[in-house]
Amino acid sequence: MLALALVAVICRCSQPSPPAATVEGVARMLGSSTGTTVGSSDFAWEPSRGWLTDLVLGRRVLFLGSPEPRAPHDLFRASVRVSPEGRPISVVRSVNLTSSPLGDVHPLVLRDHYAAYAMNAAGAVQQVTLLDLDGERPNAERLIDRLMATLTNWQETGATDGLARTDVSMSQPCSVVKLGFEARVMTVAPAGGDDRFGIDLGTGEVVPGPAADRAGATSMQMPHLNKPPIIWAVDTVRAWTGPAPIAWLEEKVFDWKDRLKRLAYFGLGGQREEPVALAAATVPTAPAAPRALGADGMPQEAPWPPAPLQSMWKQPDPEEGKWEPVRHPFLKRTKVHGAKQAAPPYFYTTYVRSDPKRPYSKVLLIAIDSRQLQLGMEGGVEDPKPLTGAHGEGRIPRDPSILSRVVGAFNGAFKTTHGQYGMMVNRRVLLPPKPGGATVLVASDGRAGFGTWPASDAVPPDVVSFRQNLEPLVEDGKVNPSGRTQWGFQLPGTSMLTHRSGLCMTSAGHMIYAWGPEVSAITLGNAMVQAGCIYGVHLDMNPHHTAFAFLDIRDAGRKDWDAKILTPEMETLPERYILWSPKDFFYLMLRNFDPPAIDGVDMDPDDGTQPPPAWAPAFFHSTISEGGVPVKVMGIAPGRARFRVRAGAAAPDSEPSDDLPSTLDAQEARQVLAAVGLGNTAKGHSLGMRVASTTRTPLGSEAILVAGAEGDLQLVAPGAKRSIPVEGDAIELPVLKSAGKLSQAASVRSAMRKRGAICVSSSGHTWIAQATASIDEPLVQALGKLGCDTVASLDRGAHDASIVARAGTPTPPVDRYEQAVLYVFSRAMNQGAYRWGVRPTGPAVAPTP
Repeated sequence: MLALALVAVICRCSQPSPPAATVEGVARMLGSSTGTTVGSSDFAWEPSRGWLTDLVLGRRVLFLGSPEPRAPHDLFRASVRVSPEGRPISVVRSVNLTSSPLGDVHPLVLRDHYAAYAMNAAGAVQQVTLLDLDGERPNAERLIDRLMATLTNWQETGATDGLARTDVSMSQPCSVVKLGFEARVMTVAPAGGDDRFGIDLGTGEVVPGPAADRAGATSMQMPHLNKPPIIWAVDTVRAWTGPAPIAWLEEKVFDWKDRLKRLAYFGLGGQREEPVALAAATVPTAPAAPRALGADGMPQEAPWPPAPLQSMWKQPDPEEGKWEPVRHPFLKRTKVHGAKQAAPPYFYTTYVRSDPKRPYSKVLLIAIDSRQLQLGMEGGVEDPKPLTGAHGEGRIPRDPSILSRVVGAFNGAFKTTHGQYGMMVNRRVLLPPKPGGATVLVASDGRAGFGTWPASDAVPPDVVSFRQNLEPLVEDGKVNPSGRTQWGFQLPGTSMLTHRSGLCMTSAGHMIYAWGPEVSAITLGNAMVQAGCIYGVHLDMNPHHTAFAFLDIRDAGRKDWDAKILTPEMETLPERYILWSPKDFFYLMLRNFDPPAIDGVDMDPDDGTQPPPAWAPAFFHSTISEGGVPVKVMGIAPGRARFRVRAGAAAPDSEPSDDLPSTLDAQEARQVLAAVGLGNTAKGHSLGMRVASTTRTPLGSEAILVAGAEGDLQLVAPGAKRSIPVEGDAIELPVLKSAGKLSQAASVRSAMRKRGAICVSSSGHTWIAQATASIDEPLVQALGKLGCDTVASLDRGAHDASIVARAGTPTPPVDRYEQAVLYVFSRAMNQGAYRWGVRPTGPAVAPTP
């Protein structure tokens, strides 16, 4: 006790004069310790730890500080020495708990040993965080892990016990939030009103209730991650010294490892062989736009699996470049109801030796069938370190519709301190995009885009998620097009050999993950080009940071899963991406090729000819009973067919369509899968039509069926003519339903006849309904069950019998019809990866030290 008092006296003599015993004086003292502006109402004292501890070690205080008035606030924690009388003496130490330049922390509330705050950015509440000031629950079993956690906690939170943190997200956006505490619950009131939900202080879980449901509230208790000692040491020292000394040390270590390995290989009789070429493999070309190439006129598919890869060595290894399927028994298979053929394996692996100086060096490749697999991404619990404060989940999302489809996951890109390259997850920006940055993105249609970010940092509306890293490693089949010499934070002009990874896309639209244990960036890029890649992104590097895991997650809560790493050399647990990952990562999910699930509606593949591939039927049919009327419906999956409108060969005199095309050219005629009659107009009644971009009758105020220049189909509701493309085909059809409401025409009874109706649902499926009835309402009701808000009649006034002809059936399509017709052509399945974006107008961005 006497010793502590003596220490206190010595510390007191070495400190500046204490602040004024006012809230303003305390605020100025806190602001001075952090170089920020602190308001008199922007701080809150944590519970006292006893007068002696408060005097010697300081009493802790939470406060909001901004670099200048009216700037966004960060949340800080300080230890302030306090006299026995309660007068503040000096700040012992302060730490920034949020470090969010673009995020604004407010409000901040505190009760007992709990605190809560909201992170705001872009005019909305991004996240609410609950802190348990007593510290996190220990989860480390080994003494070394406990010691590392103690030092990390002190470094990051100002306390050896750390802070237990629970993050709360709301799917429904709000611009303001009110926080409070009641009994054992933290209360959250979106919009600051009376409608509020609770977070259990003991479990961190959302208290069930209507308010929580309306807000779409979810919570997650953030763990303390136990890292390998070497990774922990690097991260801890880097926080104090900066990245340059660590880069120097890594360069020396990896350089000596390479020297020893080369000496061991060549010194023990390893073959010194000159390579044939640095990248001898020819980049395969993807099929052109659908055209009559096959014997039956079907467009060709991109080859899968990829063709064997050519080695750069005169004497290749026996297995080098030969693709082998991944056949782990736990991997789910693509299954489509009624498919006549099984889908092929979606993972194939091989390796190449792409370093001309090191014939023993291998780059492992995983070919990913982007037709079957969809890319997703998630931020880590530590990196990227967001400018808005709200971190990523650090694990594969717990949404059952995602977990049940996941088959693989792999590492993301660099730490935020190594360049601040952009990332957005489900339209929530963690780091803004960098112009010139190599980018992998997920578009709103579920495809993966690869490209270089343009000069603007604006995010296009069709981009759902993206991740950037450095500049492109491969672009248009060329390795290192920018001439960069520094691939990763290392000494300038060097390219150390270490674990490196990358992701690229081939000209055929497939993705390839590349990984090497002791390779340079150029070696990695050479391997990508050998594999046929036209665009490649360098991902993360160094041991413990790079891994590809094959997964099957049955119940994440019960830890019921199978996980297997690509190779033990990756030095990472395969379940990392299921549990907690400190850094961002990508995951792969099976795509769903089944038609939409509708209660009471059983869909089966249509009997006619299907577009390729055979393992994924695109035409489905069913019968729906409406008011005792059996309605036959046929559905066409989005992206699996092309559409064209042709005029009728026997249009009435009142419809001047004589010079509009009514037939198909020889090439298209060999690709027709279906023909749907659109009817003719009655004499004296005119509806608009445009064929091959030529308009003879202006489009009017009814529904407009549009077959765009690329063959995509849309049904434009009345009053939305501005969204009609200027190119392609368009035909006006009587509207039966618009904005979810039946039109008067749908309820008019007339003669019993075969009727037809068409719509495009919100899922992108095209639906055609047919029924023999005296009224159109049963067809409209049936299509409504399939998700259609706008429905058009296939009778343009002449009451022609509805026609639906299918190739491969007794009633195939013919080359011309007396009524206007919608032809449906075969279309090869869209590849799940594509070349995205506009070339940048400025130079590529170098990493920020």
